[in-house]
Amino acid sequence: MYKYMKKENNLVIFQQKQIRRKWYKNEWWFSVIDVISVLVNSLKPSKNVEPLKMWLALVGQDRLDERVTTEISKNEKPTKFTQHKIVAKRGGGVAGKARIETEKEIGKSVVTNQNYLK
Repeated sequence: MYKYMKKENNLVIFQQKQIRRKWYKNEWWFSVIDVISVLVNSLKPSKNVEPLKMWLALVGQDRLDERVTTEISKNEKPTKFTQHKIVAKRGGGVAGKARIETEKEIGKSVVTNQNYLK
């Protein structure tokens, strides 16, 4: 689709608002802040970005759980339910440790009462 477009940074207009974008590794990357600004119809979307960042962190941890568990399963090839259960706990443990290290690095919890799925 973008094969014949100039591979340079451009602004794109959506609903009469400018959205920054950058050509990177053969695809367009758009400014999340600009997109959220348009979607929530706000010039200052920062208050709307924080819950999104927290949600993305939770989704990222789920995906990490799944990926690590899949890799352990490929290596160990469990055949019984109890073996699969042990592999799943180990995969979740790795992702949990990654979350804890992330929280230490950023100085705050990525899971809050507002973004935790109840």
